[in-house]
Amino acid sequence: MEITQRRIGNQDYYYLKHSFRKGPQVITKEKYLGKDIPQNIELVKLHFLEEINDQHLFQLFEKIQSGFKKEWKAYPASIKEKIKHQLAIDFTYHTNA
Repeated sequence: MEITQRRIGNQDYYYLKHSFRKGPQVITKEKYLGKDIPQNIELVKLHFLEEINDQHLFQLFEKIQSGFKKEWKAYPASIKEKIKHQLAIDFTYHTNA
């Protein structure tokens, strides 16, 4: 993670830049910091990394969800009912709620 400076006209603008590898590609994410580097830059870096990780997790969850939906469509209706019924029983008897 690095702080980059861009000069546009006579003004300097600062960006927080993070690059990571995803397969054969290098992906770069940037966040605008402003005309001055903030005093709490470590906190900004932490939040920026959390945002990137959240985006990655949501993509992973969507991939899992789409795989589950494909598999769920392949089940016959009777099997779906049995699975739902068993899930309701497990939830009722094995949770602390």
